[in-house]
Amino acid sequence: MTALIQSPDIGIQVSGEVLFVPQSEILYILAEGSYCRVVLHDKRRFTLARKLGDVEKSLPEGFLRVHHSHIINLLHVVSFVKNENGYLVMSDGEELPVSKQRRKALLERFRML
Repeated sequence: MTALIQSPDIGIQVSGEVLFVPQSEILYILAEGSYCRVVLHDKRRFTLARKLGDVEKSLPEGFLRVHHSHIINLLHVVSFVKNENGYLVMSDGEELPVSKQRRKALLERFRML
């Protein structure tokens, strides 16, 4: 019987090579037109020649699209500021908006009361 090997890594195709990055190292992914920017915990940033919707489909559980232009790694959320617009504070201090349409899904994911 062959055991399946599950890798916590995500392959990021950059400039003709694939970098294998642990899921836990990815903070968030930002849309930039027809491209995406992947931001890692160690401050490295990679640009992908893919649209955010395509990237979203290939991500494992643990990532959540919270805005038209933002996907976050739930492991790196520090707080959610529930003001009129709503935003997340990430582990690197970045403040990312949460759209009104996606706020409910975020709150359900964290089971907030």
